Amino acid sequence: MVDELLTPEENPYNPMNSVLERQLHDAFQSGAKAQLAKDEKRFVEEKIEWGLSVHHAAWEHATSAAKEEIAMSNVENLARKAQAKWGHEAQMNMVIEECAELIDTIQKYRRGRVDLKEVLEKGVDVEIMIEQLRVFVEEPVLWNHIRATKLARLQRRLDA
Repeated sequence: MVDELLTPEENPYNPMNSVLERQLHDAFQSGAKAQLAKDEKRFVEEKIEWGLSVHHAAWEHATSAAKEEIAMSNVENLARKAQAKWGHEAQMNMVIEECAELIDTIQKYRRGRVDLKEVLEKGVDVEIMIEQLRVFVEEPVLWNHIRATKLARLQRRLDA
């Protein structure tokens, strides 16, 4: 009830009512965009690490590039931890296994034996493994070049 009556800044129980949040707000107001981007990333990473949700005002000020960078750094961190724990070869085998499971599930879906939710779950499994594969190959420039080339080819085919 108290949360509904007070602004986030006024609410003493708000876990996001912190010095860092005020610094982010001040930096945004003063136009120090470069510093803000670094502080935004640190702020969001700390809140994710602590398991707290990100305060809506601070997240609204975060640029989409900062949000994407934070998400990608978390994926890369998880991929590196998975590779360290299970090894490169085991994770490469998991890429193969997850792709095979997706193929099998799509075939079952086409025959009416599974629902769309199962297809989506397998699709997400593959997506996660593909992100890990992207990190494992350690060729981000080449990966992005190949991706851009293939997307451009798709666009040309659609435009033809």
